[in-house]
Amino acid sequence: MILRLIITTFFTISLVEMCVRMIPPEEVSISTTASSLPTDAPGEITTERTATSSETGSPTTGVPVTDTPVTDTPVTEDPTDLCTTCNIQTIKPDPIPTGVVFSFVENAADGECIETKATCTRNDGMICTDIKMFGTTATGQVSITDSTTTTKVSATLSCANDGTYSWGTTTGITKLACQFESCTTPTPCQTCDISKISPTNPLPGTSFVSEENIVNGCQVITVTCKRDDGLICSSVAVLAEFPTGISELSSTMNGDSATSVIECNENGKYSYRGIEITALSCDFIQCPPPCTSCDISTIPLTVPPAGTSLIPQENTINGCKAATITCQREDGQVCTSVAVQATTSTGVSEIGSTMGLGVATAELTCSADGKYTTGTGTEITGLSCNFNQCPPPPSCLTCDINTIAPKNLPMGTSFTSTTTILNNCRLTTITCKRDDGLICSSVAVWVTSLFGTFALRTNYNNDNVATTITCNANGIYSAPMLPGISAISCVFNQCPPCKFNSVFL
Repeated sequence: MILRLIITTFFTISLVEMCVRMIPPEEVSISTTASSLPTDAPGEITTERTATSSETGSPTTGVPVTDTPVTDTPVTEDPTDLCTTCNIQTIKPDPIPTGVVFSFVENAADGECIETKATCTRNDGMICTDIKMFGTTATGQVSITDSTTTTKVSATLSCANDGTYSWGTTTGITKLACQFESCTTPTPCQTCDISKISPTNPLPGTSFVSEENIVNGCQVITVTCKRDDGLICSSVAVLAEFPTGISELSSTMNGDSATSVIECNENGKYSYRGIEITALSCDFIQCPPPCTSCDISTIPLTVPPAGTSLIPQENTINGCKAATITCQREDGQVCTSVAVQATTSTGVSEIGSTMGLGVATAELTCSADGKYTTGTGTEITGLSCNFNQCPPPPSCLTCDINTIAPKNLPMGTSFTSTTTILNNCRLTTITCKRDDGLICSSVAVWVTSLFGTFALRTNYNNDNVATTITCNANGIYSAPMLPGISAISCVFNQCPPCKFNSVFL
């Protein structure tokens, strides 16, 4: 009995232990997928375990477990643009022909696509007539030549977005090759080096350019002196230094460049018309900045209305040309507004205006392209004036003193007048005067009016007399009590010459 009890107790404890072992810990689940359930064929039940936060050290997120396989391969991020990853060394010519060197210049700022100029150059002194550069692609070998001379060939390659080099429409270049054929040892007239006689230290904004050709088996060079800054010079010349001095090879008037041709001689030196050249230089004469080349006379002017004027006047401000445009009434009329107008590619617009006057001005500046422009930089192609609401002046502003001034004055005398505006009417001061120094017993201003001829003002024992007359609303001068003055005269009475008494001691 006791033995049976012991055996029963032992099996009970084992059973309990087995049950305890099958209780899953917290947050550990056992799942069975449909694909793993038993079918007609024996299968395998798979379990998936989700680790707890205490096991991983990370917070629990509840993100479902996926079937993605776990690998030990490190995760790397692909570049967003492979055009920055090309390496010319991986496609350079191999093998390189004997006597040829391969070089390249790579241009690319940080983060920008790579562009590489690849060059094959002969360094053994030989010259060739058939030089090419080839690129190998998936479809075969293609010529990708950009430029050649008798000793080198170049091509500029671009790194595409797939990380491979391309040339124009040729893509996926995997290898370069350089071809030099029909090569011979050059004759002396093919060995001249233009860099030995080229100008040194060119002026800012200028350049010296040479182009090599082979003519009748000898080198011929076209040389050009050129401005690159847009300036136009009164003269541009290519100069050459000869054993006897410096002479002009060619020149251009009112331009930006000059070109000449020189030859390589049998002695391996450049010459012009058989005379050896030891140095070349460029001469740029009178190349003013464009802002001095404007010409206001080239802009058409619209003829203004009668009694008005449109006057352009050029000057220089801070080294650049400028122009003042004036629209003005010449008849004394005052306008509600006066405007200077400019015609541009967008139409006609005001560039200067005034209110309540008879005149307006506008300032024009000469731009960097040698054109007069408005404040917005638009080229001006025409100028005009606009006079708005300009009523005739009051009649008391229309009197003309010259129509009634004295005529046939005595010798040694004069008549003068000064006009001012008082209460919007003309007020004229008139003066009769002796200019010869004589003193008269009386000097008088006489006027002829509607009431007859009267002395308007008299001075005694003097050489002059002055008085004022007023322009009336009818446009005729008058004086107090003497309306309608139609003539003025100066009367000088008893003006004897000076007498000198002699005293003898």
